[in-house]
Amino acid sequence: MKNDEDIAAIYYHWSAYSLSTLQEIKQITDYLCEVDIEDTKNLQLSLIRFVESIGGCISGGETSDEFKEIQKIFPNEVFAKHGNRTCGLIAITKKEIESLYSWAEGVATIYLDEGIVTDDVWWFGDPDEEELDDEEKDFTPPEIDINPDEFTFEDIDALISIVKDNHCFKYGDTVYQLIE
Repeated sequence: MKNDEDIAAIYYHWSAYSLSTLQEIKQITDYLCEVDIEDTKNLQLSLIRFVESIGGCISGGETSDEFKEIQKIFPNEVFAKHGNRTCGLIAITKKEIESLYSWAEGVATIYLDEGIVTDDVWWFGDPDEEELDDEEKDFTPPEIDINPDEFTFEDIDALISIVKDNHCFKYGDTVYQLIE
């Protein structure tokens, strides 16, 4: 999001898992710190190049309407004709952004103007007691001070570390469990 507007969506197939989502967010925000995010078109082109660099492509590939629309927007650019949807499919038109959202089982949104991320790739509530062994029943989730639903770019590394070390944790009154 930039200027309260969706400027791009990147869909990762088989990726709505808590840790991998955070790692992808980190990869994107690290990349964004190195490019001009003030000019929307330059930013969109940079994001397309980012997705291509990790093995993804424009949503639908070279025969898609999205590819044709992007080629019109950037007539002097050559884009990858194919890519791996697990590595990312990118869209910049409103129609295709909505299409990618329709496939999503989890959504993380990067708000560039505010430097924050919202992330909904979590399960909530205490684990089912019947599924826990005796040792796990005595487990008390550690309390953290970073809101995993909405956090700053600067909090990403700390949140990844927390997630790597804990299957569940508590923020405020909510217990968060990883989707794995």
